[in-house]
Amino acid sequence: MRPLRYSINVTLDGCCDHRAMIADEDLHRHALENLNHAIDPPTKRILPAALEWSFPKSLAEARMTPFISLLLPIVVSAVAVFVLTLIIHMTPWHKRDYLKLPDEDGVVKALRPFNIPPNDYTVPHPGSGEYMKSPEYDAKRDAGPVMFMTVLPPGPWKIGKIMGLWFLFAVVVSASMACVVGAIVPPGGDTHAVFHHVAVMTFLTYAMGAIPMSIWYNRKWSTTFKTAVDSLLYALATGWIFSMMWPKM
Repeated sequence: MRPLRYSINVTLDGCCDHRAMIADEDLHRHALENLNHAIDPPTKRILPAALEWSFPKSLAEARMTPFISLLLPIVVSAVAVFVLTLIIHMTPWHKRDYLKLPDEDGVVKALRPFNIPPNDYTVPHPGSGEYMKSPEYDAKRDAGPVMFMTVLPPGPWKIGKIMGLWFLFAVVVSASMACVVGAIVPPGGDTHAVFHHVAVMTFLTYAMGAIPMSIWYNRKWSTTFKTAVDSLLYALATGWIFSMMWPKM
């Protein structure tokens, strides 16, 4: 005997004619109550999971999670990312991201008289599309060196400013996750869904920005890969914290 296949097409407002009235919140609540009464427990167990997802048990499950209720996981996850960053950079993991120039002292001594202002530079500079096609530009690239470089202001590292900006960035990332996932998962919702959504989007936020640097500016792919591994740790920590601290109701 061939299996019987069928589908159920249900609307929240049943047979109401929308030309005569608008389906408001009370009508939706009434339709949900009727649906819950119509499906007995033995039958409900064999319904597809999609039907249970489509019709929440109560309207509370369908509402958004308030942003203010996620302030604590936002701050805690940002602190976790900040601490993970410190731990990662205390290891040799990123030691070879930037290498030392041959005869560094000689190169620096030769460049110092030019007093190059802090900025981003490329050598040789293409100037225009026409110049890039010229034999002169090709000769400069063939002779080398060819570089993309960032010149910083002289003096000691402003480590406090750097750390502060990194923590602020982590807060912005976590707050963005709260805005998006709060619109998807309600208070008391599935914590596995919270972890999944937050972790995936956090990973993409931290990791994907490094890929164009390798594509367009020849940054080492090994450095981009290490950034992706770092981002995975940030994502797992952020997802776990949000799932553990997600509002119950």
